[in-house]
Amino acid sequence: MDDGLVDLNKKKIDLLNQIEKVEEKKQSMETMIKQPEAQKPPSKQDVTIEKKHNIEKKCLELHIAVNKSGWIIRSVILFSEGLFPNGGSFVVHPS
Repeated sequence: MDDGLVDLNKKKIDLLNQIEKVEEKKQSMETMIKQPEAQKPPSKQDVTIEKKHNIEKKCLELHIAVNKSGWIIRSVILFSEGLFPNGGSFVVHPS
């Protein structure tokens, strides 16, 4: 078999796989749109994030709240870049 033909067949298969993935994503989006509002995940407007400086404790407090009925925060992953966009960190030792 010609190498060019093999390459074209591989490209065809890759494109068909990509189309299938797009179709699956489209279907999942359509399903999510049809869901009742209470079942949809909270939007950025539904989540409140506040950074507060606590001088007495010498720390930075992060307050996170979900303002959507029926939703709770089970866990949070925090990277120092999220609090300190210019890099670095804040450490008090001993406390």
